[in-house]
Amino acid sequence: MGYHMPPDRPNQLKIRVSDEEHQMVSDLAERQGQTIADYLRLLIRREYAEIALAHLPKVGPPHGTPPRIVKRKPKK
Repeated sequence: MGYHMPPDRPNQLKIRVSDEEHQMVSDLAERQGQTIADYLRLLIRREYAEIALAHLPKVGPPHGTPPRIVKRKPKK
């Protein structure tokens, strides 16, 4: 497999976390088989996608209500 250059990431976020918070995010990342940074990127993208999807118009059946289904009695 060839080497892939990481995407350009010129911005940096710095936050302070407690020992407990660091352990939690570390455990979550490890559970996903990722680094903390990659896990947080994934979490951000997932949350953002959910918000974006929530703003899309709801899609209903075409042309209003669906046709009525009539059950017929079997012939004797």
